[in-house]
Amino acid sequence: MVAIDYIIIAIVLVSAVTGLIQGFLREVCALVTWVLAVWLAWKFGPLLVPYLGGALRQAPYGLWAGRGIVFLVVLVIGGIIGAIVNHYVRLSIFSGLDRLLGFVLGLLRGVVIVGVVVVLAQQVKLDGEAWWKKSRLLPQVQPVANLLRALAGDRLPTRPASQD
Repeated sequence: MVAIDYIIIAIVLVSAVTGLIQGFLREVCALVTWVLAVWLAWKFGPLLVPYLGGALRQAPYGLWAGRGIVFLVVLVIGGIIGAIVNHYVRLSIFSGLDRLLGFVLGLLRGVVIVGVVVVLAQQVKLDGEAWWKKSRLLPQVQPVANLLRALAGDRLPTRPASQD
């Protein structure tokens, strides 16, 4: 095994242990909160521009300041809701199941993160390097990378032309 294999193992394990510690419902709350925060910031951030003062009213600062404020507010509210949900789940008989499912979700998240990194690394042609070819785990992650590439479709830029 080469260094990249140990890095892959570390990413997946850290994600899985985080899922185990946080639990399934808290992980799902966090995921939903982030998606909602991005969407609401994009949609409603511009509505805050008239209420901002000074230099923040100027484009594009006001737009991004408004989006940032909405994003942070949604993250804080989502974090509070997630903590409350987590508290009640920990008190219930479902605590063990919640942690087990959190571990599985964390494991899947880790594999997806590694898959995204593999796709990005292939975009910059790191897959031709000697350490890449010696890796034992990168071939195992390749199906995930292929699936992510298929899901991205045309939104993924084409690989740069070879300069060899």
